[in-house]
Amino acid sequence: MASVSDKQVDELLDFCQDCQGLIFDLRENRGGLSENGMTLLKYLPTEKELYKTYVRHNSIRDELMEEGVVLKPRIKNESKIWRKPLIVLVDNESFSMSSIFAMCVKGCENVRIVGVKTAGGTNLPDWFELSNGWFYRIPTVKLISRYGIDYENGVIPDVEIHLDKDKAVEENRDNIIDAACEMILSQDYWKNSYNSLSD
Repeated sequence: MASVSDKQVDELLDFCQDCQGLIFDLRENRGGLSENGMTLLKYLPTEKELYKTYVRHNSIRDELMEEGVVLKPRIKNESKIWRKPLIVLVDNESFSMSSIFAMCVKGCENVRIVGVKTAGGTNLPDWFELSNGWFYRIPTVKLISRYGIDYENGVIPDVEIHLDKDKAVEENRDNIIDAACEMILSQDYWKNSYNSLSD
């Protein structure tokens, strides 16, 4: 999988300067390079922590964990921060880094997560080998959102919308993208809809 560079994101945002908003479609995205998600997060207007980690001392018991690091975004040059609306589309196949990205942007004032609950996978696994040569993996690092929530079982969208499969087949239309576009174009929505997004 190719990595995303700051230069590429800079060029994309320059190209989109006249756009009223952006849509990140993370549906059916099973994850990927964590560095790519971290690169994109640097361009959002937040100085709050993104998450904190807890590291296992024991491979089975969650209570035997100690606090690890607190991750905060490395803010880019202020002129490069994307402050216009950003819609992040997710579904029940958005897993691992896609789900972590949704967890990190949840609650950002200019971001809305739209779709259905993600597949989770926000905790980080390690691989281990059994005596017979088989490998297994278990989460050894728990990621907790800045609101103190463990999203291992999935991130709940701010706006729940299910894909209309009949419309997709018969009209070749994606009702979720249509709804996201309407949200971006609705100035009243962004003025009036910012409520508690930390559920």
